[in-house]
Amino acid sequence: MSRTPRRTTAIALAASMLTLALAGQAFANTQDLRSPDARDAARLSQLATPTTTYQDLRSPDARDAASVSEQGQYQDLRSPDARDAGRVVPQAPVASASPSSDGFNWGYLAIGAGALLLLIVAGTLITRSVRVGAKASVPTS
Repeated sequence: MSRTPRRTTAIALAASMLTLALAGQAFANTQDLRSPDARDAARLSQLATPTTTYQDLRSPDARDAASVSEQGQYQDLRSPDARDAGRVVPQAPVASASPSSDGFNWGYLAIGAGALLLLIVAGTLITRSVRVGAKASVPTS
């Protein structure tokens, strides 16, 4: 048996091990690369309530005009039945159950497994093509 298939297998094995070693470090890096201002803004936006995150971009005159209409200083010309139908009854918010995070992203595992499978298939194909080429002999007459 020649050294070529062994060398190819060794190279394929070394490449797959190197890929596995580097893939783990690439996905394990959890360093926040945002600027300090962006980190502070993100933290504050998570802590803020919906009432504090609203910014009124109207002109001062438009704000004054809207505050008069919001205070209810207008005459409702609808019939009593229409007033009741148009009334909005606030409902209590329903808390939805969110799945708990165990800190492990299964998507990264799937990517790593796919890369490993791809390397195994590529190594197998390379090894077989070398072996098929080595077995072919020229008949001598």
